[in-house]
Amino acid sequence: MARKYKDPAVFQSQSENQNFMYVVGNRKIPLCPDGEDRLVDPTNVEEFIQLTCDHVYNMASTQIKWIKEGLHEIVPSTIINLVEWNELEDRTCGMKILDIEKLKKITDYSNCHEDSKVIKWFWNVLSNMEEEDKTLYLKFAWGRSRLPFDCSKLQYRHCLYFASHMSKDSLPESHTCFFQTDLSDYESEELLEKKLLVAIRFCGEIDND
Repeated sequence: MARKYKDPAVFQSQSENQNFMYVVGNRKIPLCPDGEDRLVDPTNVEEFIQLTCDHVYNMASTQIKWIKEGLHEIVPSTIINLVEWNELEDRTCGMKILDIEKLKKITDYSNCHEDSKVIKWFWNVLSNMEEEDKTLYLKFAWGRSRLPFDCSKLQYRHCLYFASHMSKDSLPESHTCFFQTDLSDYESEELLEKKLLVAIRFCGEIDND
């Protein structure tokens, strides 16, 4: 670039008193000590270009460092090059498809037990749902659309609470902060399915907390 402006007057008209500063919006960042007072001229323009490029290339280095540290919390740096992109996505973002058996393993039961009639119906209904509705249920109950790859560090396990005080035709209620769903004493599996689908499809953003 310096070779292009052999005439200092031409260079000066093009540079418009450019100093050694990098400007982003209202922020002015010096590229070197005394950058605000140092003007670009034909003798130092190559240095200015190099300093500008170095700053642009490295301006996100801190954020990239944090991203790498977070990623290595999930996938150790020693094996990350051996992991396929789709497995890396699953480990960092969670599984796209809700694994019902995995959800069962992290489920606790309150005021009921695994063999309770309503609980058996619930699992039958959830297992037979379309994948999109399964995801909606997770969002309804937890506020998130995917289970983590590793569920061992969950603050709250999935909880099904048998709410005997609720009307038998009530919609299920969720407490997303605690990953809990309240189920009424439904009279049939068909009624439970109907009420659960209404709740997850139309009340997905509602949390009784």
